[in-house]
Amino acid sequence: FFQSRYDCEQDESILQPIPYIIAFGEGDTVFAYVRAENIQDYGDERLFGKYSIGLGGHVKMTSNGPETIERCIYREVFEEEVEFTGKYTKPLLAGTLFCRDKSVDRVHFGFIYAMKAEGINEKEASVKPLGFLPINDIKNDPKMPHKYETWSRVLIPHISEIKSILEL
Repeated sequence: FFQSRYDCEQDESILQPIPYIIAFGEGDTVFAYVRAENIQDYGDERLFGKYSIGLGGHVKMTSNGPETIERCIYREVFEEEVEFTGKYTKPLLAGTLFCRDKSVDRVHFGFIYAMKAEGINEKEASVKPLGFLPINDIKNDPKMPHKYETWSRVLIPHISEIKSILEL
């Protein structure tokens, strides 16, 4: 069944599917950004100002159909959030993720995708790009556990494994 995100953001009995796309750049780099810190630019104050390595968002009723998640990825990432410059690959499913750390985590279920991209520019004010950062710099940042949102924080130690699906 379909449930509007606004009707279930606080209801832990309903999991909202979220495609979460990790874009890898040249060498061992990954696209990172900071989420906006105001309600006009970003709709969930629980994630205000958090760093992230994943693009994506909520499935809408208009995304419904056999390719629901793929349609959501196209709308959220390619049409709304960012603009890809240069070459990029189609996102590939790397796995799933469910965390119970915080209230925002307990109502979302992640479909984790990986892709390669040469360049990314923001389209929405919700995304404040940091650019393509070296994976080791992110992993070795002592502040990483506090400044990154839960999903990114959980995935960062496994980022090389996620990237490896692109080389199959």
